[in-house]
Amino acid sequence: MLKNFKNIIFDLGGVIIDLDFQAAYGAFSTLSGLSLHEVKQRVFSFTEFIEYEKGLTSSQEFRIQIKELFQISVSDEAVDRAWCAMLGRIPLERLALLKRLQGKYRTFALSNTNDIHANKFDSIVEESLGSAVLFKAHFESVYYSHEMKMRKPDEEIYLAVLNDQGLRPEETLFIDDTLKNVQAAASLGIQTLHLKDPRQLIPFFNGSR
Repeated sequence: MLKNFKNIIFDLGGVIIDLDFQAAYGAFSTLSGLSLHEVKQRVFSFTEFIEYEKGLTSSQEFRIQIKELFQISVSDEAVDRAWCAMLGRIPLERLALLKRLQGKYRTFALSNTNDIHANKFDSIVEESLGSAVLFKAHFESVYYSHEMKMRKPDEEIYLAVLNDQGLRPEETLFIDDTLKNVQAAASLGIQTLHLKDPRQLIPFFNGSR
């Protein structure tokens, strides 16, 4: 049972931003001529993306790795489009929820992401609102793994956010769609919510749990 909390740390993909991994698989299948099954197999063995999410690999190096992974000779822009195909929309009601919560809690975002995806976030918000509004404006602060040189579920990334903002773990709620990330936060005394479906987010804050 969650107790009173003063701070909320949101994951992004699968919580605020809809994810569609099948769209990315399909995009790379089209680029490479490989079957969806073969694309998935190669993606699942592609551990280099962890280094990219930690900011230890440049976007250009990452694009080269992707081209080698799928044996494709395409433009960097084509790679970026396929890589970003997994990023879906942000429903307007979720953006409205974030703005509403800003008046009641200190709100933050903590995401395992990368430079290519992070550069896409603002355009997703713009597409949702129909106007140029920065994604980061919906939070007090936003923490990206590739900028912090660390990623979830490593304990150091949660501690970095808590220490940077002066947050008490027992007064903080962390929301994520990945169980191991939630478990790592809980081990530090942070209150947690494992969101199995992003459509559960608004009912949770409306009291319909």
